[in-house]
Amino acid sequence: EEQVVEGEKRFFSCLIDSSCEQIPIPGFDDVFARRAKYRIELPGFPILGHGKSDNQNCAVIFTRGEILQMIDANQDAYYEASLFLPSAFQEFCEPERTSKGRPGIVGFREHIFSAVGLLGRIAADSEFTFGTMIQRTLDWPLNSRFHYGHPDLMDKLQVVQQGGVSKATRGLNLSEDIFAGLDLSLRGGWTTYREYFHVGKGRDMGFMSVLSFYAKVSMGNAEQAITRQWMRLGLHLELSQLLGIFYSHIGFYMNQALVNRATKAFCFSAAIFALSAEVQESFSILAVEEISSYFGYFYLLFVLASMLPFAFEVMLEEGGLQALWSLTFSLLALSPVFSSFQSKLMGYFFETTLNYGGAQYIPTGRGLATRREPFLKSFRCFAASHMYDALEV
Repeated sequence: EEQVVEGEKRFFSCLIDSSCEQIPIPGFDDVFARRAKYRIELPGFPILGHGKSDNQNCAVIFTRGEILQMIDANQDAYYEASLFLPSAFQEFCEPERTSKGRPGIVGFREHIFSAVGLLGRIAADSEFTFGTMIQRTLDWPLNSRFHYGHPDLMDKLQVVQQGGVSKATRGLNLSEDIFAGLDLSLRGGWTTYREYFHVGKGRDMGFMSVLSFYAKVSMGNAEQAITRQWMRLGLHLELSQLLGIFYSHIGFYMNQALVNRATKAFCFSAAIFALSAEVQESFSILAVEEISSYFGYFYLLFVLASMLPFAFEVMLEEGGLQALWSLTFSLLALSPVFSSFQSKLMGYFFETTLNYGGAQYIPTGRGLATRREPFLKSFRCFAASHMYDALEV
């Protein structure tokens, strides 16, 4: 809430619910405002970041109890899952069972209900793998799981001592959620992951919204790479944990950028050898051998290996036949081709943001993909990241 007192603007963080008194607005019929139940004056203009992190940190002061649950706007809740909340709260009684102390963050899995359409299913399968097997591995043995905006429970007593549940600097903290885990680790805290409790989640279902999401997280990771939190983690973590954290966070996006550079160099060298056949015929043999060795058995093995975590998780939960069907469907739907396109996008935005900055929030909408995108819009969005390199080669 904003007020002007004696020519000076004053800002307040307000708590409003359905029980608050309705106040008529002059000049508008049947339109009412709500009288705030609680008001806390802020030291200045509160919107420092992209909005979400500011809202979270302003809301923390109105919460009760010691445990906070972080729920995104695109998440749902199930009655039968809520019956496990007492067990989830008991995770914070860890000092009774171990000497590690009380965890700062307890993570849980998600049920992806937005597998609608081809790209919706591909995005849901990717999120399903990340929310189960990958986070399970990040928790143990890598010991490198942080907070990713999922239905995590947080120890309020710990997070309020580190500046709130997220960071709110515009651009630098584009991926605001992960900084809760970074600051917790820097202060000697730890996280854990459990799978008996879950909530629903809707993911992106359209071509533009899916790729916009990955562009956003790539820019966010590039901005993370220059923060003091990552610098301090790199200086003070033990080697095994440091390698796990690097591989599963910034290193993953750096790998996309290196793969894109290597792919461009490969295509360029193959074209050079093919064109040099006009000068000396032996160069054509080199071109054929280079291309056939890349797009041969090793490429097929790489594609299958990248899909193994998803296949094994489906087999664990739904059986071998369903895992075989899911793997076959992904291959027939040309999921590896879409993944290559996505990898090029992630590598481009990570490298560009790391070099020049300019990270910004991209609203994806996450609605049903019910309309076709014009070619000019697709060209404008992906020319710099994909088409210019191809035209250059």
